[in-house]
Amino acid sequence: MNCIGATEFDRINNRVGIQITFCRRLTAEGVRLVCETHMQSVSIEFAINRDGGDAHFSGGSNNPNCDFATVGDKDFLKHGVLFSPMPSTDNNWQDRGQTSARHDWIVHRVAETGSTNIDLYSQAERGAEHHTALMADNQTAGRGRLDRTWEAKSGANLLVSLLFRNSNCDVSMCQRVVAVSAVRACRIFFDETEKNSASVKLKWPNDLLLNEKKFGGMLSVADPEQTFIVVGIGINIAWAPDYAAKLKDLAKLKSFSPADLLNVMIEQIDISEKYSKDRLHDEYVSVLSTLGKLVRVELTNGKIVTGRAASLEPNGRLVVEAENERHLIDTGDVVHLRDANDE
Repeated sequence: MNCIGATEFDRINNRVGIQITFCRRLTAEGVRLVCETHMQSVSIEFAINRDGGDAHFSGGSNNPNCDFATVGDKDFLKHGVLFSPMPSTDNNWQDRGQTSARHDWIVHRVAETGSTNIDLYSQAERGAEHHTALMADNQTAGRGRLDRTWEAKSGANLLVSLLFRNSNCDVSMCQRVVAVSAVRACRIFFDETEKNSASVKLKWPNDLLLNEKKFGGMLSVADPEQTFIVVGIGINIAWAPDYAAKLKDLAKLKSFSPADLLNVMIEQIDISEKYSKDRLHDEYVSVLSTLGKLVRVELTNGKIVTGRAASLEPNGRLVVEAENERHLIDTGDVVHLRDANDE
């Protein structure tokens, strides 16, 4: 790959985010690049200009002009360039002294990536096995529902995506399996008191609550044929923004790691996957904080529904009763409102 430099991207048709890792002899070493004195990798965007036929980089490092020509080399290959969508100094979650896994999952751990969901989805398209998991210490482009960003300090929280294949499980039920299992796993790290145990609940459809404050969320994506689904989940363990909660606020064990939580969660998933649909529905409802509450639901079309969350249908739709009218909610952003029943 030669003659890499900046270009205007108005004429670019297709592009894809990739990572370049600079190394020598397959061992990452820092190199000087665009006024950065020590670099191991840089995220860039790569695209093909169909008009001119040349490849260009649209961004990278901290150079405001995105001009890699200042490196002084027209041939990047002399630096030993490795292209990878998931750069990692460690792709084995047990290499860092974690407890041994007691399950049949294939778990890969990376130091940093853009999105574990995107990466694992790509692996699934290429044939990754059922029960493959991708865990990252840091995500630079993590997303939640409604295209919200999901950020965390590196290594502080659990950031993982889980792959399920339809030949092994009912894809439509996998998010509930993960949700129920996540609640159970988190409760294991609390004191054996009903107060702390009951403080971990779900907010419909996919938020984890700790004393009614969000400390985790889920986002799932399936292929068009529904042959597989990737369920991504992020759980605050040791860090959270001011408006959110984290597990270590109440947990009895202050030294547990994201890998410890993942290990327990996977064990719970293996149990939950064996449930019938009716049993799984009952388990999900039992940990759903939303039911019985006064809620405000913002629908995807912008409409607002305010009423009482009465029940959950077996297909996952939330039933909201408002002014003698029943609303069946397929998807929406739910806010729990306070009323006399909460006092």
